[in-house]
This record gives sequence, C-alpha cells and structure tokens, in this order.
Amino acid sequence: MEYTPPSNASAPFHDVLVSCGGATDMLRLLPAEKTLEIRMYSDWNFVETFFQRGRVAMTVPSTLPQFDRSGLGDLADLALTATAAGVTVATVDVFPVKGIWASPEEVKVAPRVYPSPRPSPK
Repeated sequence: MEYTPPSNASAPFHDVLVSCGGATDMLRLLPAEKTLEIRMYSDWNFVETFFQRGRVAMTVPSTLPQFDRSGLGDLADLALTATAAGVTVATVDVFPVKGIWASPEEVKVAPRVYPSPRPSPK
C-alpha cells in the first residue's frame, strides 16, 4: 500500500495504490476512514488479500514453501511491515486452518446437511 495523505481535504475520497504479489489496484478511502482492514488468507498455492472488507480483493499465486511433513510444522514465516512513519498496527489475529484431507471413515460419519434421498432401513 502506498499511502500519501490527501492534498485536498474537502475531496469526497482518496485513491490509494494497493498491491499483493504482482497484482495492483486502487483502493478508494473516505475521509472518515482512519483505519485500514487487511485480511489475508494463504496456503501453499495462493494468497488472497481483502482490503476494507473486500472493497478491493486480490488472489495471487503463492511462493510459500511446502509443509514440513516430518511433523515439525510449517517452514514459512509471514511478516507485516510498514515503512511509513506513524503507522500503528492495532491488532493482528492468526488462525490455523485444518487440513482438507479426510478419511473415508470420517466422511461416512460426518453430519449431513441434506437428508439422504434413500429411505432408512427399518
């Protein structure tokens, strides 16, 4: 994100260049907005970034290293950095995502969203 305070204080909005990987776009900020929300979801294949609750969204190929299958955990580090003076990070939340793989037994006992089209045996 390349933020420069607006030169025209009475302008109805201010466009700011945002980027993720090689993708760039313009994020429109209103004068009343004093905080920026950035949500990032990453896995080994893609990084998805949402600015201001999806006002601008980007999906780019990931360059994160693969999961360490020895059981020692991930081999990747992520960082949030700012080069502008006076920028404060208010909160950072990190949530792990469970693996997508399920055994046939787990699928068979999982609760169903829709009832089975076949009648139950009596």
